[in-house]
Amino acid sequence: MRPSAAVRVALVLALVVASVAAATAPPARAGGGPETTVVVVNGASPVSRRVANAWVAWRRVPADNVCVLDDVPLGGIVSLEVFRARLWGPVKAFLVARGLLDGVDCVAWSADFPYAVDFAAEKPDKDMTPPWTRLASLNAMTYLWRRVESKQADAWLGTAANPLTNQYYRRAAAEVGLPRELTDAEAALRNDGQAAVIEKRWADAVKAYEALLATITDVESIYNLACCLARLSRPDEAVAALARAVGAGYADAAHAGADPDFASVKDRPDFQALLARMERLASADVQPSHGFRARLGWAGGAEPVLAPAADDRDRYLLSVALAYTGEWGNAAPEALAALEAAAKADGT
Repeated sequence: MRPSAAVRVALVLALVVASVAAATAPPARAGGGPETTVVVVNGASPVSRRVANAWVAWRRVPADNVCVLDDVPLGGIVSLEVFRARLWGPVKAFLVARGLLDGVDCVAWSADFPYAVDFAAEKPDKDMTPPWTRLASLNAMTYLWRRVESKQADAWLGTAANPLTNQYYRRAAAEVGLPRELTDAEAALRNDGQAAVIEKRWADAVKAYEALLATITDVESIYNLACCLARLSRPDEAVAALARAVGAGYADAAHAGADPDFASVKDRPDFQALLARMERLASADVQPSHGFRARLGWAGGAEPVLAPAADDRDRYLLSVALAYTGEWGNAAPEALAALEAAAKADGT
């Protein structure tokens, strides 16, 4: 069994603006193509329409993937309530109406949209010392939309106990473990599993761990589940569970290779292959990168969750602002020149 250990996580609230496809992970295919991009236009702004039309042509975005908003708030900064009601709300309705909510990877906001969201009303006590402010970017709020919709600021700002809200962020292997703090019910299941293991009640431990892992990716508990399955002479399931643990970031080949719990499977080629994979993971400074897909779940492990729950808050949506043409921003010709140059640079 794997002994319990404290898990250190990094404080991150960052927008992911690019992703790299990993050839070693076929299920996590790179997204970001024109058919998985939606362009949002301020219908009252000729500049917004001009920028969007040009970018759609350069990037070959389907015409059906253009969302025009008619009630865009004025100004560079809006409240979180306004963001939900007049910006993200209509965009989400557009995606749902066209069946694109699970098929789009990126939302591209054209020119003449607010650039920041003031969340002070929902988190007035947040300690914000310079250079931090109570402003979040339009892109960050779009990226974390599932958490922002919860109307619980800690779900996207993080807390001291659970600071990490962007699980797509690639972290050092040593930081992999629990993606968030356990709920009371989850902690009870984990304790039940550990107690059953101590008393060698393998079947009871399996039941507890499976219930726990239905709601959270806990690397230690996945490993212990594999151990219990091996003890119960369920070798195929044991190796599959161990593979799941490795996919979530487990990389201690020395411990797994010497663990007596795996005596019944240690000579299997697939078990030995997993040990070799652990060694490769342990030698890497950071987790492998994966091409982004909004339909996948990002639970903080080395591999994405291929079939996350529909309401899983660790499913994100890439976001980009095509141009800012407001005060101190670019003129429309400058913005268009930059976007055209970027399009021409593809593949060079």
